[in-house]
Amino acid sequence: MLARKIREHYNSFRSKINVNISMPSNETILEWCNTYKNAKHTPQTAHYKVFLDWITKQYEFIQSLGVHIYLTGDNKDPYKSVEAMQLSINRHNTFFCLSSGNIFMPNHSLSLVSPFKTYDNEALLYNDCLRIVHDFIGHYAFNYTFNTYDEFIVNAYQMALTDDTDVQKCLLQEFSYQTAYYSIVKDYTIQKEF
Repeated sequence: MLARKIREHYNSFRSKINVNISMPSNETILEWCNTYKNAKHTPQTAHYKVFLDWITKQYEFIQSLGVHIYLTGDNKDPYKSVEAMQLSINRHNTFFCLSSGNIFMPNHSLSLVSPFKTYDNEALLYNDCLRIVHDFIGHYAFNYTFNTYDEFIVNAYQMALTDDTDVQKCLLQEFSYQTAYYSIVKDYTIQKEF
């Protein structure tokens, strides 16, 4: 089963890296929200270059599983539940990812086109690849839901895939800080790099 392969891949890293996988406190969530809100967008940073390499390696693993991956462009999440996503992958060997669209501040590193394409030959942005890695690792393989609290846990799982502090910083920004910001401010319009 694919979920087992993903868990084995994850656990091969997890055994070497000490990351606390737990729900952050309300104070930490507020601190992350304010950090994201007050951060100045600084595109094409050095730590994001390292992050793109990490995304590439993780996406190559996901790609090796042979699942047919497609983008949806209708601004609607393709799955109402983790169970629906798991069913799509397990029964139909198909995964749909909500397209990143135009959510970026200018020149954001994740808005760059990756070397990967969907099953129907559509170009994937690095942000699309990151979303797919996130969904496969946390939601598909480890059964975490799409609620705010589980998103924090899924990011902790992702951070345990690397001991590179640049990559961990980017994962914090892209998931924990943004999730904290969106859960408090409810503004989903901007993705910035800093």
